[in-house]
Amino acid sequence: MTFVRALLLIPLCLLVWFLPGCSALRPVPSTQQALFSVGTNTVGVLQTYVVPLLPTPWGPLAAGALATATAVLAAWNARQQRSLSQLHDRVVNGAAKVPVNVTGPPPA
Repeated sequence: MTFVRALLLIPLCLLVWFLPGCSALRPVPSTQQALFSVGTNTVGVLQTYVVPLLPTPWGPLAAGALATATAVLAAWNARQQRSLSQLHDRVVNGAAKVPVNVTGPPPA
């Protein structure tokens, strides 16, 4: 039974360790989208191949933990989409204009 507990605790520990690091990333859409894809693929593989193999008391617990992980990933994806939308609005509205080819101090 300790092996089964370890199998259940490892993903939970990795999730607790991994998510704060993801939220501290700069809003680079490709990096965060790649991490989101890895997370959803991992949850999908565990739900498809690992949960059906677990015995009765652990199967529903693992399914519940993976459902919670899915909800956390969905909330993170919603935050990603909201920040991308805000970034797009700033660029479209011209708030993100940056001077180009500035070689010296501004004229007096």
